[in-house]
Amino acid sequence: MANADPFTTAPPPPRSLGVNYLPGSGDMMAYGGLVLAALGVLAFFVQGHPVFLIMVPVGLTVSAYFYPLIEKGVVRLGADQRGLFFERLGIIPWAAVKNVRHEQRALRSLRLHTLHVELRAAPETVVIEHDPVPFWKMLMAKAWKRNGNTILVDLHPLAKDPVNLVDRLLAFRPDLLKEVRDVRVELG
Repeated sequence: MANADPFTTAPPPPRSLGVNYLPGSGDMMAYGGLVLAALGVLAFFVQGHPVFLIMVPVGLTVSAYFYPLIEKGVVRLGADQRGLFFERLGIIPWAAVKNVRHEQRALRSLRLHTLHVELRAAPETVVIEHDPVPFWKMLMAKAWKRNGNTILVDLHPLAKDPVNLVDRLLAFRPDLLKEVRDVRVELG
């Protein structure tokens, strides 16, 4: 250590990362469902027709489904030295990840980012630490969806810049990023 160069700029080791939804990303749907239910009750009392009560369960169902988008203090997506963390699934070890693709879609001025995490086996078989959640929460919106052995994560509603988020998630295993695709979507 006596001969160590004081001017070396070795990169710091990667830090653990956990990210939630962007504040306000689900307000319209979660609170809009409650407004729809309240309007149904109000219309029932004003008009007296029970058909307006159909709006109540529909509004409450929409509100309940999108509740995780306004819930605070819950990690939806994360990474550390053990692997990638997906809310309501658990931690998938780095050794089980075959490759990762970052896809950027441009629709006029809107940029949508999707992370494709391809696994070596089915997700439920490679999870090393399950994320315990009640059954009813499994029916609510989540940040990822499954397509065979691939997990697709919509990055745009999360609270970090999508490009920086991918860099931070893969800081532990940068060799896994195989492709960054930029797709332009043209309308009619």
